[in-house]
Amino acid sequence: MSPDAIGSLSISALKDILFRNHVASGQVLEKGDLVRKVLMLVETEKAERERHRQAEEREEMERVQREMERREQERVRREREAANAAAAAAAAAAAAEAAGQEQQQAQQEGTAPPPATAGSPPEQPPSMQEAPAAESSTSTPATEGPDSQPQAPPPMTSSSPKPAPTPAAPKNYSSTSTLDRSGLCVICQDEEANIAITSGYVQRLLGPRHVEHERVPAL
Repeated sequence: MSPDAIGSLSISALKDILFRNHVASGQVLEKGDLVRKVLMLVETEKAERERHRQAEEREEMERVQREMERREQERVRREREAANAAAAAAAAAAAAEAAGQEQQQAQQEGTAPPPATAGSPPEQPPSMQEAPAAESSTSTPATEGPDSQPQAPPPMTSSSPKPAPTPAAPKNYSSTSTLDRSGLCVICQDEEANIAITSGYVQRLLGPRHVEHERVPAL
């Protein structure tokens, strides 16, 4: 109410307002004193209401702030839980992949042939192993068995060398008369001359004795 509206009220109305607000009127004789007390009551009530309003606003702001903080904490907690779940899933996937690789490697090591040592020969493929077996089976005689008789060993030969034949001693003719008595020509008896080979061939064709005009005197 405005001050003019309060001043227009009656004395009984003013006293009733003071009584309802627990304000003692005392020994008031004039209406102006009642109007001032009512105005003071109105101002006090306005100040009190303003204080309550500000208190409520502060409480509301605090409540809103707390709600925002709670929502922020909830968001951070959810993000942390999501990050932890993603990390756990990634770790589980990595562990499963590592286990699969180890199992595959173990299977490969189990099926792979053992490594060849330095002293052992390299392992041959099955085709090369079957070829010598086939050759050995074909080289074995068909008559081999429990009733077959062993073959006789080859005759032993002497390891000592045979003596070389003794060359015949060359005939020595000292004179032409001796050659004439033997009936051979000088060319046939000459072993050091190359023509003696041809003369010997002629001698085999013509006979042991030549005719008189083919005889060559000794040198």
